[in-house]
Order: sequence, then structure tokens, then C-alpha cells
Amino acid sequence: MQRTPAGYRLRQTRRELGMTQAALAAQVGISPSYLNLIEQGKRRIAGALLHRLADALDLDMDEITGAETSRLVQDLTEITADPVLGDLSIDPAGAQEIVGRQPAWGKAVVRLHRSYRQASMLSETLSDRLAHDSDLLEASHELLTRMTSIRSFSEILREHPDIAPEQRERFTGLIAEESGKLGGIAKAVFDRLNEFGDRARPTTPAEEVDDFFIDRRSFFSELEDAAGVLSEKMQAEGIPNGATITAWLADTHGIRTETVDATGPEAQVPRRGVFDPERRVFTVAAGLPPPTRRFQLARLAFAVDQAPPVARLARDPRLTSDEARRRATQALYSYGAGALLLPYDAFLSAAETMRYDLERLAALFGASMEQVCHRLVTLRRPGAEGIPFAFMRVDPAGNISKRYSLPTLRLPRYGGACPLWAIYRAPLAPGSLVTQRVRLPDGREFLFIARMIAKPAAGFGMPGETFSVMIACEAVHAERIVYGEAIRGGPGPTLEAGINCHLCPREGCPQRAFPQVSAGAG
Repeated sequence: MQRTPAGYRLRQTRRELGMTQAALAAQVGISPSYLNLIEQGKRRIAGALLHRLADALDLDMDEITGAETSRLVQDLTEITADPVLGDLSIDPAGAQEIVGRQPAWGKAVVRLHRSYRQASMLSETLSDRLAHDSDLLEASHELLTRMTSIRSFSEILREHPDIAPEQRERFTGLIAEESGKLGGIAKAVFDRLNEFGDRARPTTPAEEVDDFFIDRRSFFSELEDAAGVLSEKMQAEGIPNGATITAWLADTHGIRTETVDATGPEAQVPRRGVFDPERRVFTVAAGLPPPTRRFQLARLAFAVDQAPPVARLARDPRLTSDEARRRATQALYSYGAGALLLPYDAFLSAAETMRYDLERLAALFGASMEQVCHRLVTLRRPGAEGIPFAFMRVDPAGNISKRYSLPTLRLPRYGGACPLWAIYRAPLAPGSLVTQRVRLPDGREFLFIARMIAKPAAGFGMPGETFSVMIACEAVHAERIVYGEAIRGGPGPTLEAGINCHLCPREGCPQRAFPQVSAGAG
């Protein structure tokens, strides 16, 4: 795992200001040799020293340690794990220098690599579709049949120039007829492939939304304020419950909530519910757990009443397409629902008092485990921050469906994470929290807390959901968290793990699936 290139940014700014190392070192109270190590990325800096350096160079803290810079380093580091670059022996540590010296070049490399991955994934997906889609296989067979017929009739006409006129006319007609059918079949095949290709295209908009949230540190003060305004409008005593939100939707916006007893596939209702704006009806499945139902009601309330602040946020220049803006809008509505049901000040106070006990917090606020984990990630208000947490969610196949990184813990974007992580162990202990004390190859230690979550089907014929969620924080916060015993030498030794196999230097790991791409990795 790579550190952020703060030193390179400091050196670049110092040189632009025409300041010597000796002058800057004297101003912040350190030796020139120590400053030299910082600028070369050989010493970590934080706290008071980092603030003094930023003040001396008139830099904003986010310019030095911003999430965007950290993310760019991680993205470049992950690129070195691509097998197509395996013979180049790239040292992943070089990502820091690229970002520190030429961040625009770093962004260009990441963008090109994403385009390459998208093209490769689409090609593989279409190839697999051609091999297994019965309709396409049948169409391909029919294409070959028509082509063979046309060739046969053409060869007859070529090899028998003295054929009778009526027979020649007959064969010519058959060729024209088969050619017409061939053209129709070919058009149908290409239309089907184009339609599927558009649907199967990798989710670049989703990546943009991920980056948007990461760059904002998963905190939106605008939505926190909007949630407070909405809560006041509902005039609820305390935190709005499901009945309060339902009544408010009906009284204020004329939206009726309809519960459907989903008794078969034909009556399926998505877990998020369905809102019909023309009928002003919000339909939810009867089998939803109470926390999920309440969250979806809050989400709709936020969407219909607080659309303007969300729309302003979704116009962020980092969201470059309509699809990215649509995805961001939906994610921001969910953020707003969390802010409404788990109010910032009350939730932060309870989290600190209960030492971040996930189960107690879920019980106190009537929320699900996933909702509590999500909200912990967003406690980043300047001057009133909670413990910085990373968040990760994976499905039973190991696909990462949600990820929120920390500057010091960049979760993988492509492929899976280290198989030793608690999130992959949680399915082996259903219903229990799995905690780990983890030391990564760069020596940093973290506490991982994971749990498998199984959401029951909302009705007959409807699939349930099973996935694992995990939050992670640096070991320095162990005293503030109830799970800190795992850090302080509690159950089991410190786990030596990596980020993923391609970037991990631990050759003796029994779970290693791929060789390390470079001796400099980690």
C-alpha cells in the first residue's frame, strides 16, 4: 500500500516559492535533513508538523493530503498489478512520484487503463454471450445455413453456363430470396449485440460516483442541513418513525403508501419500493424488515422534498454523464435518508458513548447493521468528527459492490481484496461479528469488523439478499472502540495481510492466488 505523496507536493510548492530547504526547515522548527527525507517521501508527516508546513507554504491541507490525491496514488498502484504489465517490473512506489510531480499524467494513465479494461471486459462478455445465448446460437446457425445455400446456388450457375433459362431464373430467385433472409438475420443479430453491448458496458458512471463520494470524504454538509430542515417540517417528536413519515408524505405531498403482499413472481416489488408519480402512490412489499421499510420511506421523503440541494450536488464536474449524475442523485437521496433517521449530533454522541458498538447502535436507532456502518463512514464534519472508518460490501461471489476508502487504507477498485480479510471470513460465522487486528505490508495496523447479512425475501418467488459488510479503522483508535481488544492483543495474534495478492509481498501466505507483480510491491 502506498502513502500519499505529500512530500513531493511540499517540495514542488517550496521550489515554486523560491524557498530553500534550510529556510523552510528553520521556519517550521525541524532540521533540513529531516525536511529532505519528508520531501523524498521517506518520512510520514501528520498533525502539528503538517499544519506548520502547510501554513509556511500557504497551502490548504486538502491540497497536501486530499482524498483525490490518495485515490490517484492507489489507482496507479493497482494498475501495476495488471498481468499485461507483468514483464515490465514496475515498482508501485513510483506512483507517489508521478502524482507528486505530474498529477495530470497520472490521471491520463488511469483514464487510459480504465478504457482498456472496459474494452476488454466488453469483449469477453460479448464472447461469452455468443457462446451461451441460445437465440444467438440459433441465429448464427441460420446465418451459416443461408450462406451455404447462396453459395451452392451460385456454384450451380457458375459451373453450368448452359442451364435452361427457366432453371437459371429459378436459381437466381432462390439466391435473391436467401440473400434477403440473410440480411434480415444479420441485422437482427447486430441489433441484439448492440443492445446487449450497451447494457453490458462496464459501469464507468459508477466509478465516477465512487470517486465523487471519496473526494468529498463521504460527507455532505448540505444534506445534513437539509435533513434537519426536513425533520422540522415533519414536526416529529424525536427521530421520525415510519408512521410519521408515511403520514407526512400523505398530508404534505399527497403520496399514499401502499403495501403489497408479494405472493408470487408476478407481484414482485423491488426492495427500494416503487413510486408512481402520476398516481402519487408508493408501493412497498409487505415482507420488508422494519428498518428497511423506514429507510425507503425516508428516502422517498428526502427525494420529493429536498430535490434542489441534491440536484446542485449532482451537477459536480466530476460526474461527466447523465448516467453518472443519475446514480449520484440516487446515492445522495440514500445519504439524506441516513442523515434524517440517524441525526448527526445524536448519532455521533451515541457512537462515542457506546464506543462504536454496532449492535447497540442499531438497536437504539432502529436501524440495520448496514445502515449503521454507512452512517459511521459519514461522520466527517470538521470540528466534530467521529473515528474515520473505511467501508466495504461484497456479495457471495466476492464482487465488491460498495467501497469507501481512507487515505491510509485504499480499498481495491478492481478484483477482490486480500482473502484473509474479515469480510471474507464473516460468512463462516453467520450472525456473529468477526474482528481482526491486521498489519499491512507497510507496517500500518488496522482493526477490521465484519458481519454477514442475510435479508429475507419480501415474498414468495422473490430472491433474498446475502452479503458481507466491513468497517475498518486505524489501530490508533483502539481505545475509543469496543472492539479494541482485538488490537490490544486480545483474541489471536496480529494478522499479517495485504491489500490483494498482486500487490502483496508476503510470499509465504497460504491464501496466495497470484504472484506478486514486482519485487517493489507493497
